Amino acid sequence: MAKILVCDDDKDIVEAIDIYLTQEGYEVLKAYDGDEAIKVLKRNEVDLLIMDVMMPRLDGIRATLKIRENMSLPIIILSAKSEDADKILGLNIGADDYITKPFNPLELVARVKSQLRRYTQLGSTARSDNQSEFRTGGLVIRDDLKEVTVDGEKEKKMEDEQAFLSLPEEEMFKYFDIFKKTMSGRLGKNLMNIEFPLAQEKEGGTQEFLMRIRASNLKDDELLDEFYDKVIENYDYPENYYIILIHAVYDIPGKASDETEMHDASEEIYEHILCSICPVNLSKAGLSYDVAENNIKDRIRDWVVSRPETGFLFPVFNDRSTDIHGTLYFNKNTKNIHPDFIENVLGTPIPRIPGNEINVFSDFIMDNFEGNTTFNFTESLVESLQEVREQKKDSPEMITVSCDEMEQIFGYCGVPDEKLSDFKENWEMYFSNEPVALENIHNSKTAKIVTQDATICIQPDKIALIELKEINGVPSLVIPVNGELKINGIEVELR
Repeated sequence: MAKILVCDDDKDIVEAIDIYLTQEGYEVLKAYDGDEAIKVLKRNEVDLLIMDVMMPRLDGIRATLKIRENMSLPIIILSAKSEDADKILGLNIGADDYITKPFNPLELVARVKSQLRRYTQLGSTARSDNQSEFRTGGLVIRDDLKEVTVDGEKEKKMEDEQAFLSLPEEEMFKYFDIFKKTMSGRLGKNLMNIEFPLAQEKEGGTQEFLMRIRASNLKDDELLDEFYDKVIENYDYPENYYIILIHAVYDIPGKASDETEMHDASEEIYEHILCSICPVNLSKAGLSYDVAENNIKDRIRDWVVSRPETGFLFPVFNDRSTDIHGTLYFNKNTKNIHPDFIENVLGTPIPRIPGNEINVFSDFIMDNFEGNTTFNFTESLVESLQEVREQKKDSPEMITVSCDEMEQIFGYCGVPDEKLSDFKENWEMYFSNEPVALENIHNSKTAKIVTQDATICIQPDKIALIELKEINGVPSLVIPVNGELKINGIEVELR
C-alpha cells in the first residue's frame, strides 16, 4: 500500500483529498504547513507528497526546496495560481506535477497514480529482467546509474542507485553533459591514455577488477562498494565530491569498401564503464525574487554539482575497437593528476605530467649530450622543432614527435654518432615508448633566452636572428634591429 502525505493549511481540502485517496486504497498522512510536512517525512517512509503553495510558517515552494536536498519522492503541488510563471517556478524547484485549484478530485487521483507508476515501475525501486536502454546516435546506455557523494572527511553522505531511464529527460541530459566533459580536453594534456602493467591483468589486479565491474553491468553491490571505497581512500580532494559510475555500450557501425559508415550493420559492440568525479560546492549567498510572494528575499543556498575534475573510461577505444589493456584517464587540473588514485584505483604507472615534460626534456639533453649544447646546437634544435610543427600543422590530431624523429633531429643539430648509439634506450628511460606531445617540449609562441642579468623572449622562427659574439672579451648576444625599437612602449632613437 502506497503512503501519501497531503499538506495544505485548509483542513477541509486535506480531508476531501483523504477521502478520495483512501477509497483508492492509499494510506494518507496529513500536515498543515511546510515545517510539519518535513517532520512527517523524516518520521515516515512516504511514497508521494501533495502540497499546497500558499501556507503559513513555511510555504510549499521553500518546503519543496528543502525536501529536494535529500529526498527524491514525487511531489505534486497544489496552487490557486494558474499563471504559467507560477507553474514553471513550481516545476523548476523540484515538483513533478502542478494542479491548479479548484481541481477535479478524479484528476488528482489520476495524477497520483501516474506519478506512483512512474516512480515505482520506471524508477529506482523497479527491478526488471529486461535490459533498459537509452539510445542517442550510436550510444546505448544500459542498466543502472550508480552514484556516491563524499565529504571532505572521507565519509559517505549518500548512496544512490538509479535506472537511467527513470531520470527526467532534462536531468538525463545534464548527466550526459558531465559524461561529455569527462571525455573532453587534449590528448597528452587533460586526457592520458595509460596502459596496465601485465601484473594488473592477472587475477587480483586492477584491470581484472575493472573487467569484473564491467561484466556485472553494475548490478553487483559488493563489487561496487569495493570500487567506491577504493576511490574514496585514494582520491585526494579537500571538499565534497560526487562519484558517478555508468555502464554503457556503443554499437560501432560497419564500414563499406568506400569507408561509408553503415549504421544498420554492427562491426563490434563496445562495452565500457565511465567514472566521473565532480566537486559538490555550496552556491554563493545572494538575493532572489520570489514569484509566489512577489518580493525579494534571501536565496536558499544549494549544493551544486560542478563539472568533473577527474574520471576515466575503461576499456580504451582504439582504432574502432575495444582495447582492454588500457584506460583513458581524464584530469582537469594538469598540475595535480592524483597519483594515488592512478596507482591504487587504476593500477597503472603515473603518466608524465604535461607541464613538467619541458624540464624532463632539458634533463635528457644535459644528461646525454653534455659538451654539445652549444649556442648553434640549441638554435638548430629550436628551428628543427618549429619546422616539425609547420610540417604537421594541418594534422587533425595533436602534433607529436616519436623517438626516431627526435634521433634524426639531434643528429641534424650536430650531436656526434657515438652519443646517439644508445639513443632509443636512453630516450625510453625518460619518455617511455610513447610519442611526446610537441607542445610539451617546445613553446610555439615564445623562445625564452635567460642570462644572469636578462631574459629575452623571441618568436621561435626568429631565433636565427640572434648571434653569439664576443664583445670586449665577453660572450654577447647580438640582435639586429630592423625598423623601430621600443622599450616598454617608448620608441628608441637609433643613433
